[in-house]
Amino acid sequence: MTDRKEGQDLGATSIEAQYQSVPEDYNPADISLEVQPDWLPESVPDELYQQDNAETLRREAEFQGLDRPFVFKPKDEEELIALEDAELHTVAAPALAVDEVDSELPGRLGDLQCWLLKRMKRPSPLGAAAVVLTVAGHLYGRHFLGPTGLGQNLLTVICAQTGRGKDCLVKAPPILISALGERMAETISGQFASRPALHEHLMEQPATLAAIDEVGHLLRGMGDHRQGHMHDLGGFWLELFSAPDNPSLRPRRRRKEGRSTDLRPIKWPHFSSVGATTPAMLGEALSAQMTAAGQLNRMLLATLDDWNGHRQDPDFGAGVPEWWKPWALEQMKRGSQGDQPPSRMGWHGEAREVWRRRADALEDALEHEPETTRELRNRDAEHALKIAQILALSDGQDEVEARDIHWAFAYVERLQWGVLQLCRAEGILAGGTLDAVAESVVQVLHKRGYAMTEAELGKFCRPFGRTKGGDRQHVLRLLQESHGVRKIHGERGAVRYCPA
Repeated sequence: MTDRKEGQDLGATSIEAQYQSVPEDYNPADISLEVQPDWLPESVPDELYQQDNAETLRREAEFQGLDRPFVFKPKDEEELIALEDAELHTVAAPALAVDEVDSELPGRLGDLQCWLLKRMKRPSPLGAAAVVLTVAGHLYGRHFLGPTGLGQNLLTVICAQTGRGKDCLVKAPPILISALGERMAETISGQFASRPALHEHLMEQPATLAAIDEVGHLLRGMGDHRQGHMHDLGGFWLELFSAPDNPSLRPRRRRKEGRSTDLRPIKWPHFSSVGATTPAMLGEALSAQMTAAGQLNRMLLATLDDWNGHRQDPDFGAGVPEWWKPWALEQMKRGSQGDQPPSRMGWHGEAREVWRRRADALEDALEHEPETTRELRNRDAEHALKIAQILALSDGQDEVEARDIHWAFAYVERLQWGVLQLCRAEGILAGGTLDAVAESVVQVLHKRGYAMTEAELGKFCRPFGRTKGGDRQHVLRLLQESHGVRKIHGERGAVRYCPA
């Protein structure tokens, strides 16, 4: 992968001005909230008191060479209590054992990834790889099906805070596809307002790639039946995830044009998308209904959390690489053409057994996770297989190899690691285990020092407040069986939980 430009560390200048030197024998564990070291400046800027700004604290720690960010002395006792409450709301259990992975795509896909990274102010190889894989899958569209009948269509969602650089990734697919000619440019679309509108577009363009700047409201509507047409559109959107395996996709309702009724099916549909949303909207989507995670699992979520902390000057002036158009047009000549059934890919060597073993291992690992986490990740094996198919096709092969499967699984697991970390930061249960939630409840009980109702526990312990249904009952059982919490039945049927 080509080298990226490194900009100035944004946090170094302000921190260097405040801290000229640190004692060589400094130990972070010696810093307490009650005693302020003599070598700290007498006046600390107000913005450094914002304890929820994790990025600022991280940069300060990097500049000082510390193992972890030190905590400044709170302004008053009330702020100290707020900090303690914030710590109780944090579920610290790791979602996955690995947080690093080789995010460099092989071959021409890697070259395209480098081109996209140069256009980003805050480069994210993981996010760039997701977009490149989606564009490449669109090229093979209706030409190939995987060995299990899956297509190469990916529903990619870039999830990051405003100003993080999502726009650059969403605008890349139209630029690349439009460079292939007018016919291919017509396969690019934007947002759709309803299910019939999307179906009508697919009848004219069975292979479509939608680039959507704000897809959050659609995600929120998928799991909420009260949102009417958005829920219906979201359901159709997700139905298209596995649609390439259907010879034809018929409309749900008859669409009348004058005196005739249009019943034309969609032959071999191939729908891909690249969208962007914020963590807050993702949190609302996952919190709308317990089934929301089971619907969002068809989305390939990328959180852009692999940014190295250095900005660069984006190279927007660089056009599409010269090799892109001839290479892409050559790829589109492979496989089936026109309305013919897509060519079926095969397995190479022991690739089938490797995929089954990885899928079984993933299922076993999720057995003890919360229901939301299991639902959110139960399509990981399908995402990995789709990515492996794209890698094999881009390498000129029509058989999926074991090396492609290993890379794809590692990549998908890394993306999910970032999603679960984001869920943890946003207070969504998908980021932690039920054991960790029970431990946080026990900490709240001991801190408050009195028996609390289930509603009070949900109010003072955010991870517990996010639980629903069977997950909540399981946490309550863990409190009594593993942590010695007593269940007290009071007057008028009131039930309280008393710390041991």
